[in-house]
Amino acid sequence: MNLPVLWQHFQDILAAVCPPTGGIYDKPALFIRGSRSNYIQEEDHALIHELFPQAQIVTIQDAGHWVHADQPKALLQLLKDFLG
Repeated sequence: MNLPVLWQHFQDILAAVCPPTGGIYDKPALFIRGSRSNYIQEEDHALIHELFPQAQIVTIQDAGHWVHADQPKALLQLLKDFLG
């Protein structure tokens, strides 16, 4: 990982993934978490649904934070189903 660049652009990265205060995204949204990751926790679900009312939160079993590396086939199928 290019840590100096990530650090230099950290605020830009956050701006891209964090909705503005009071912002609501009212279209379908998919949150994917691995069963072995604590990145999205149960207590986060209420806030996610507040900011993304149509959110689906799906847990992929036997995956950590890097779901794409741990369970690529399950992730691909989930994305195909969501995107239709």
